[in-house]
Amino acid sequence: MSKNIILHDFLLDSSFLIPKVNISYDIFGPKLLSSPIVFIIPSINFNSNLLEDKYLWNKIVGPQKTIDTNIYTVLSFNIPGSGPGSGPGSGPGSGPGSGPGSGPDNVIYENYNDFNPGDIARMFLEGFKKLGIKKLFSLIGYSLGGCIAWEMVALAPELCINFIPIASGPIASDWIIGYSYIVKQIIKTNSNPIVHAQMINMMFCRHPKTINQKFAFLNNGITSGNNINNGITSGNKIESWLTYHGEKKQDNTDIFAFIFLINLLGKVDITRYNSSLSKIIGTLNTNIYMVSIKSDLLFDIDQSNNYFDIIQQSNQDNIIQQSNQDNIIQHLILESDYGHDSGLIETDKLIDLIKELF
Repeated sequence: MSKNIILHDFLLDSSFLIPKVNISYDIFGPKLLSSPIVFIIPSINFNSNLLEDKYLWNKIVGPQKTIDTNIYTVLSFNIPGSGPGSGPGSGPGSGPGSGPGSGPDNVIYENYNDFNPGDIARMFLEGFKKLGIKKLFSLIGYSLGGCIAWEMVALAPELCINFIPIASGPIASDWIIGYSYIVKQIIKTNSNPIVHAQMINMMFCRHPKTINQKFAFLNNGITSGNNINNGITSGNKIESWLTYHGEKKQDNTDIFAFIFLINLLGKVDITRYNSSLSKIIGTLNTNIYMVSIKSDLLFDIDQSNNYFDIIQQSNQDNIIQQSNQDNIIQHLILESDYGHDSGLIETDKLIDLIKELF
């Protein structure tokens, strides 16, 4: 059963004042503050009830699972503004802009441009104060969840012992900003916005290699989606697949929650307060286990490697300055051909990467 934290008169960076913010949350395992706390920012297409996420967190969190709720207290906050209802999203392929189409808060914000992920991070940190939380054992998030986690450690450099951002980054790249812009334009101008925006999500969150393999459109002399394969054109098969997922998403997604979340993704930037990335990372006093997906089209591996180089250099500078010298810095690469959704499709590979951290 979800519980709630109420924040009053919360001022956004845009100077927009929210009289009342409702943050719903769920706890799994031992009573809060009685055991080490693992804080998980939920996958975008689900809410804080992690056990509903059968594609990712349900496989990782629970008794005798990777994040063992016999040992750790697992805490998760719903992202305020993620919409009304209680049902889950559509699973893999739903992508970072799909929205949960759900969430126990029953709140949506139509003024989505007034928000940035730093606002959500500050809400979460205020929520911690309300709950009496001073230190986390681990902070972990996937996709936009990982981006919000980046925003949190930038604001609270000693928040956690272990920081585990997965398939995410500290700053939205031009590619991410462009992706966010395209989806927002579809939502704002299209007569069937959820269906068509979801189709874009499906393609951005997978990889051409596995898409082609899925529909038997392989590099074996077939050069057109109009070629016949077993009596069905490859083009028709993928079009049917995209239509199916688009229509499925339409059934459980609020349009304002959808655009709210995709807008957040395009605004990720822990340097927005006029500080350099290296300077911010240099203040972090935490072990950093950065998880990247080799085939990710959204948070591409080259950009992730660049970020990791900055993290390593900043950590080395701290060692020279005799501070934070015990922190562990690792870049864990998920080898999968499924793109951004790899962690949801080949979860066992993700578990193998992070199991030694718990």
